[in-house]
Amino acid sequence: MSIEKFLNSQGRLNRLMFLLNGVATILIALGLSILVHRSLTPIKNFDTMAIFLIIIIALVSVIILFIQVVKRLNDLGRHGINGLLLLVPVYNIYLLLLLMFKKGRE
Repeated sequence: MSIEKFLNSQGRLNRLMFLLNGVATILIALGLSILVHRSLTPIKNFDTMAIFLIIIIALVSVIILFIQVVKRLNDLGRHGINGLLLLVPVYNIYLLLLLMFKKGRE
């Protein structure tokens, strides 16, 4: 999958690719965060810079994950804006399970 297709919210995403893309995004973000923390924390007065960079990494990861949610919702025949329902407590668990296990349209 090309990076342009990965970062484009148009199109559909099946269950397996949704799961793989999500896990890959989280692992890459975690690895980058650990790398930033370990390389900047030993340097005096760079704690703030490390925290700032880790927050940037987290925000970019959330945006990428939201793009994957929009594509998965498209596959289920729902509007991508429904992805904002992940912000609703308790309902987000139902929606995430739906995204992971419900078969998409043919």
